[in-house]
Amino acid sequence: MSLINKNEYYLDIPTNQSQKDDQWHPLMLVYHDETGFDRWKGEPWALTVLYRFGGFSPWQRNASYFDHTSPRFSSFYGAYLVQHKQTPELGFGFDKDGNFDPDQWISVTEYDQRFLVMPSMGLNPENVTFDIEIEKIESDVTYVGRKGWTQIDASIFTNSPQHVYQKHQRGYLQYGNPLPPQEGHADFEIIKLYGRFYAIFEKEYELSLGLYLLAPDREILEQIDREELSRMILPEW
Repeated sequence: MSLINKNEYYLDIPTNQSQKDDQWHPLMLVYHDETGFDRWKGEPWALTVLYRFGGFSPWQRNASYFDHTSPRFSSFYGAYLVQHKQTPELGFGFDKDGNFDPDQWISVTEYDQRFLVMPSMGLNPENVTFDIEIEKIESDVTYVGRKGWTQIDASIFTNSPQHVYQKHQRGYLQYGNPLPPQEGHADFEIIKLYGRFYAIFEKEYELSLGLYLLAPDREILEQIDREELSRMILPEW
């Protein structure tokens, strides 16, 4: 059971489908990870991921997620919900005094890329690159009507999704068939992306919440934040 249903934490991330050139997948998708994340962390943490990626234009078999000419290339946005299975009052990504721990939250994004996204397209986890350079951490941010967020802006060096099709992978059911890299470029080569993260501990629900977005340049990152992620509606306390 997802942490949304388990905790009756029904957040809403509206999809801005009125824009004809939106190029996002039409739905906000949900994936619940009950055992993989806790094995990786060595602690009983449950993880639920909400995500939306660069989607399909009419008559295309490849998502814009694969297209390096698209503003949605290698882009995601959504939310992470994390909760301790045995001691839910422990806030993931925050110490006992409520201080923010960036390394913990970065590990969620790394887990997502290393063990969920890239392996779904055939790249083994040990071959996934995920390096991050934090550019800014800002505390006590007010966002989507809630005070007390911590915001991280960062550069991320990770694998491009572009690669030559060899055999069917389960990720193709979502993203369509992959687009090959440009001439002279390798499959899954390392690219630079820009990321933003907002984190908060929802004490009333004993639930840690992280909002994230990933984009190919800063201007697009700001656009995604302004037009998509910031339209989220959180449950009232």
